[in-house]
Amino acid sequence: MNKDLYGKYHDVPENILNNLKKYSNEKTIAKILEDKKVSYSNLKKILHDMENGEKENLGGDIFMNWVKTKLQIDRNNIKTSKKSKKGAGIKNAFLKPHKKTEVLRPSLRHKKASERHSSAVPRLRLENLAIDEIKLINELIKKII
Repeated sequence: MNKDLYGKYHDVPENILNNLKKYSNEKTIAKILEDKKVSYSNLKKILHDMENGEKENLGGDIFMNWVKTKLQIDRNNIKTSKKSKKGAGIKNAFLKPHKKTEVLRPSLRHKKASERHSSAVPRLRLENLAIDEIKLINELIKKII
């Protein structure tokens, strides 16, 4: 979810590791038990798998709650940091820094709406005038006949 969090690792507390020992036959859990830490991207993957029916194979409710809490804390820390920057006057704290590129086609300038339609207005007026004149001519012809 947040590029600033990729590459971050969390140490898994002893009480969670003790709980995970029951699930050591699962490859993901075995790796966590071996390393005693887990990456942000693995936390995301584990939570996704747990929410899609694998909760009982991946550590149960206790581990799921720990994973959700860790992800929420990490994301809130980044969000708070960016909000603080925005409050301090840094523009676009939530956007990646970038430079505006020059117009790709400098010879083609975008027209304002009034410029796009200004040529159509006189044409419509002429058409309306022509229609009015045709109606007048038709009325005169009816009177003569």
